[in-house]
Amino acid sequence: MRASTSVRSAVSCLLLAGAVACADHASPTAPRSFSAPQLTAKHGEKVAVCKPQKESWASSQIGSKGGKVRVEGAELDVPPGALRSTVTITAHSLPTTSASIQFAPEGLHFAVPATLKMNYSKCATPLFGVTVVYVQADTVSEVEPSQNHPVFKYVVARIDHFSSYAVAY
Repeated sequence: MRASTSVRSAVSCLLLAGAVACADHASPTAPRSFSAPQLTAKHGEKVAVCKPQKESWASSQIGSKGGKVRVEGAELDVPPGALRSTVTITAHSLPTTSASIQFAPEGLHFAVPATLKMNYSKCATPLFGVTVVYVQADTVSEVEPSQNHPVFKYVVARIDHFSSYAVAY
């Protein structure tokens, strides 16, 4: 076999593998709720379709010294100086087919951005381009600047307000 034929065959295999990896793996009969397929995206993002996540709740009182709250697949790290007074922050992991999280109190703003880390290990996503999006009234209203960690299947974003976030690409 000639070297050029071998190279073309290898490139073809890589392109095919890439196309299959980036394909939409959502089943047409997959359960639908407040999840990826029903959300409207203003910027062309697709909310990641995942295995159903468990519903769970966590709360933490966080004040001017900062703090953390963790719940199924998500962690919020509030730095010192982000809040002027102590606030009870509640995180709610929704029982959906998306990697999503709701925070309360709704509308809370941070003086210094907080860090939101979201796990997407149970989701069908491409290797690159995974991000955190702000969801408002079942619409993706903001794409948050994010750092994707594809090897460990989590994405990190700096956020300055609440309430609902999801993993998208």
